[in-house]
Amino acid sequence: MLRSTIVALSISVFSTGAFAHPISITPTDDQMSTLVCYTAAKDGLKHADELLHKHDSNLAEFRKTYRCNGEDIVKFSKRIKRIIKDRDRDTWYSRELGLQPQ
Repeated sequence: MLRSTIVALSISVFSTGAFAHPISITPTDDQMSTLVCYTAAKDGLKHADELLHKHDSNLAEFRKTYRCNGEDIVKFSKRIKRIIKDRDRDTWYSRELGLQPQ
């Protein structure tokens, strides 16, 4: 049976089409599984795997048992990275077009 771990993810969209807001990733409790999901979202899978190794586990075992916000940790981490990359790209374009203060 898979156990789902919730990591609250707040993504603010552009206001007035030009200003980016920070992405906030917040753990909802202090369980190890939540910390691993949080680390994967914030610092990447490599750091999450290193954390698991410190606790005598690994990413493959974690993936068999846990979900991060209802999805596989690899997909979860990649989705967060894509959201941040898209936000940063859109912010850069807005700044280049003069829509945002530099």
